[in-house]
Amino acid sequence: MENPHSKWRNFIDSVSVSEENQKTIPFYYQQLFLGKHKAPAATLRYRAKETAKFDKAYKYFKQGTSGAVLLTGEPNSGTSYLIENIINTYAFENVLQIPSPIFLYADATKTIERSFHLATGTSDTIETIMKNLKRGTVLVFEDLEQH
Repeated sequence: MENPHSKWRNFIDSVSVSEENQKTIPFYYQQLFLGKHKAPAATLRYRAKETAKFDKAYKYFKQGTSGAVLLTGEPNSGTSYLIENIINTYAFENVLQIPSPIFLYADATKTIERSFHLATGTSDTIETIMKNLKRGTVLVFEDLEQH
């Protein structure tokens, strides 16, 4: 006879995607199961300080200056939500989402290459991928510390 906890765990296991199948699901579908909320296309009032700083970087970007913006925060602090909000608010023409790695290799370069391959659907080198990006493309590395 099973206790209620075992029954519940068995039920969850029966309706969950197996780890093996999870590895084959594209990044954007995996996001559907994370419980994240869609960020609006209007600036977040409670993030005015951060968006003001980003606005300065955006002006340089529009002038053709290359660079990077690093948004950091504790897990579940809303940095991913803020990044999505910024992407929606500024309506960038070309955004390439580089997913967090599914597999971590001992060689960090391999891990990053795999993330680029998943994002672009190609097996090109990172150099080739970067050369083929449209001018003004924004690269978003979510959970960069995992790359």
